[in-house]
Amino acid sequence: MENKTYVDLVLIAFPVVSGILIFFIKRLMNNHDRHGEKIVEIEKNYVKKEELEKKQKELKNELQSIVKEQITDVKDDIRQLKSEFSDSNNKTLKAVESLSKEVNDIKINYIDKNEFVRQNTALSTKLDKILDMIVEEKEKNAYKK
Repeated sequence: MENKTYVDLVLIAFPVVSGILIFFIKRLMNNHDRHGEKIVEIEKNYVKKEELEKKQKELKNELQSIVKEQITDVKDDIRQLKSEFSDSNNKTLKAVESLSKEVNDIKINYIDKNEFVRQNTALSTKLDKILDMIVEEKEKNAYKK
């Protein structure tokens, strides 16, 4: 009977032990699968340090070249604006000089309104004196006859 007890014990213990082993193996496999999924997700979403540094260097070089191009464009624009401004200044200076000459000519060749009125008043006074003298001369000649 002792053999039968061992057999019964083995028949009962074997399914229990195999169930416990299967439980732990299944749990281990599930953990392994979850870790595999996380590793795949990490590989999709993350970059290796070397790749990141390489990409940063490429972007830095690209940015530097773009900045250099923009700096040269801005320098060209500044040169162009300076030349246009210089041309405008030269034209303005020439126009001012021309106007200054014309104003000087006007000062030399023309008189102002007050001077014109004074000259006309003086001329009128002289003409009045001459006319008075002519009238007096005619009256003297008329008395003599």
